[in-house]
Amino acid sequence: MGTIIQTENDVDRFMEHTNENTFLLYDTGHLLFAQANYERVLKNYVQKINHVHCKDIRKDILENSLKNDLSFRESFLDGVFTVPGDGCIDYKPLFKILYENNYEKWLIIEAEQDPKKANPFEYAKIGYNYLSKSLAHTNYKH
Repeated sequence: MGTIIQTENDVDRFMEHTNENTFLLYDTGHLLFAQANYERVLKNYVQKINHVHCKDIRKDILENSLKNDLSFRESFLDGVFTVPGDGCIDYKPLFKILYENNYEKWLIIEAEQDPKKANPFEYAKIGYNYLSKSLAHTNYKH
């Protein structure tokens, strides 16, 4: 993917070598793309997360991207990323972890997608509706 901190091991090492003033932007799609256990990362670092990017993955396109070693750009133009509710990530367990840890900061619906293939407004509505239902399932108020 071309990021400096990408894999689960990268996140662990980064957090081991930083202090209490360092926080994380938690991105579900990027972690899954890097084949990380995104639920474990959330459990381990929930107190250090100050921003959550809710990005989903189309599993078949991810498998093709990994199999063919596609670049980040090639992968997202192929449609690997999508909004929550249109991919394979179940957000309910993640929201449960956030809720149990009193997370009250940012949740952002995100997807790097080609707007010619995926109308941004239509996909934002899909993500919003899915996240609203998932948040309600864990008693979050929005």
